[in-house]
Amino acid sequence: MVPLIGYIERLSARPGEQIAVKVSSQLDQPYRADLVRIIHGDANPAGPGIKLEEIPAGFAGTYASRFQPIHSGSCGVVTPANLVAFPDPCTIVLRVQPWLLDGRPQTVLAIDGGPALSVAAEGASLEIGGDRVHVAAPMLKRRWYELRVVTDGGRLHLRQTALQRSWGTADTGQAEMAGALGALGRVTFAAAPALRPGPRDNQYRAFFNGRLEDPAILGGARYGDTPIELAASECLAWWDFSAEIPTNRILDRGPDGLHGALRNLPTRAVRGSRWTGHEPNWCHAPREYAAIHFHEDDLYDCGWETDFAMEIPEGMVSGVYGVRLRCGDIQDIVPFYVLPPAGAATAPIVFLAPTFTYQIYGNHQRGNVDDAFRARQAAWGAYPWNAEQHAEYGASTYNTHPDGSGICYSSLRRPLLTMRPGYITYFDDRGSGLRHFPADTHLIDWLTVKAISFDVITDHDLDREGVVLLQPYRAVVTGSHPEYHTPNTLNALQDYIIGGGRHSTGALPRAQRPRMSSKSAAPKGVSAPGRVSRASITTRWMADMAVCGAAMAGRLRCCAASAFPRKGCSRDRTTGACRARQTRALRGSSRTLTARLSAISGYPEAVPPVSSSTGRISSWGPRPMR
Repeated sequence: MVPLIGYIERLSARPGEQIAVKVSSQLDQPYRADLVRIIHGDANPAGPGIKLEEIPAGFAGTYASRFQPIHSGSCGVVTPANLVAFPDPCTIVLRVQPWLLDGRPQTVLAIDGGPALSVAAEGASLEIGGDRVHVAAPMLKRRWYELRVVTDGGRLHLRQTALQRSWGTADTGQAEMAGALGALGRVTFAAAPALRPGPRDNQYRAFFNGRLEDPAILGGARYGDTPIELAASECLAWWDFSAEIPTNRILDRGPDGLHGALRNLPTRAVRGSRWTGHEPNWCHAPREYAAIHFHEDDLYDCGWETDFAMEIPEGMVSGVYGVRLRCGDIQDIVPFYVLPPAGAATAPIVFLAPTFTYQIYGNHQRGNVDDAFRARQAAWGAYPWNAEQHAEYGASTYNTHPDGSGICYSSLRRPLLTMRPGYITYFDDRGSGLRHFPADTHLIDWLTVKAISFDVITDHDLDREGVVLLQPYRAVVTGSHPEYHTPNTLNALQDYIIGGGRHSTGALPRAQRPRMSSKSAAPKGVSAPGRVSRASITTRWMADMAVCGAAMAGRLRCCAASAFPRKGCSRDRTTGACRARQTRALRGSSRTLTARLSAISGYPEAVPPVSSSTGRISSWGPRPMR
């Protein structure tokens, strides 16, 4: 981990509001915190260099160093209020699709004081009370299996049934051992509880990389070869992952209501074992998307304790600021934005910070840190830490999980190394090699040097408050790459322009886009003007969800930057925004921001509206131009 680093609970605030600051320091001395205004964040010595203005602040002072760990890995946890006795006989069943079979046993189901089910390339295993039995039938990656544990008269029977035919492989088998299930305590899906964790240790281990569907407990011994259909069975417990998909809840349809919760935001609304391909939106056929994809590196919330809170004082000038943390020669600056007072404008123009883009690209690992890159960092005195070297903080949606599936969610509840003054994205012989936040400070510096008065707001603010946030201004300017939007932000910009407002939108010049090889994500220099391949602007992964509905909202993917118009794309003629890109939706709409960002940001949680008559999440479409 970076020896001194922090993050904040929210990216913006108004005078009179507070922002909580969370810090982890592995140093043996206290660190000092103070406030700076960020004017220019490019460390290139050929330009103005890093420009910071120290601002007096009530929170400024010295704080004791303390290490705060990061615990990655997603799982589901059910904690019954009381122990529930297993009947004898009874059957435990669940469906499993492993995505990473690398020699390590991965736990798919663990019950405290009871059985633990795990999978590996050699087949499924059952362990209870120190005894273990193994099915001598291999498991294949990305193939669906039903795992069944039957307890009957002091014997435990484990059966692995392939739900898809794989030619040349006998991947169905069974085994048995002596034993009984006892009582149902805490249930963990896709991980095993740590044996004796310390206060700073991860509470879970042996994470599963793959998809789980329909774990359940049924009365009676079910020995048949036919896969169990829970909808037609009497279930003592049935955790239906197709229910409440936009939330982190696990719903039990059994009589005891043993509901649970998900940890670290695994991917929902993915194709399950019953997927037919006839319906691309999970809202219309939720049982076809009744699986959850778990990953050992999922990270939603670091869960760090607050070290101090800063209150934005009345009269503080709207702008880009940073909490600076220093100890010796080690420094970290955590940026945030100060808005003007509610309902007021203190300048004729407003800078709309593309914080959605910053978040989506947060900790983008590009595979380009080499000796030349490190030498430039050192020579320029640039930000010394790179997301490529610190995977513990999670990656961006332009990266993949260890099992090859694409990263769908990018959270603000973690340090974002890419959102730092002086951060270098790639080595550029002709320029600074910046993207996103540090690149956008060029505009902040220009406005400041030219004495052009401006206010600052963010995508997150515009999504919550709408067009009223823009109406007091004569013009809205954005950063260099305002790529991601929500329906609320696009509608707000459209209404603002229809009402007579002016909007200047930015896009990364083609000559500044690093060209990507079709075989690797590593930069291959800088492309010539006007020559950009599709590979240079798309993600590095293709989602096999084949869904148009994002997991949190069931809406179409929405992207504001499109170098290649596609069929079915309705372009906003004022902002150039792609309002409903049905083709790009197949790239994995769960990873985009058509979902409410509250679920993956530091803002209050919210669940999209649900129609009581159909259970479908309310749809969204582009507004007609007036």
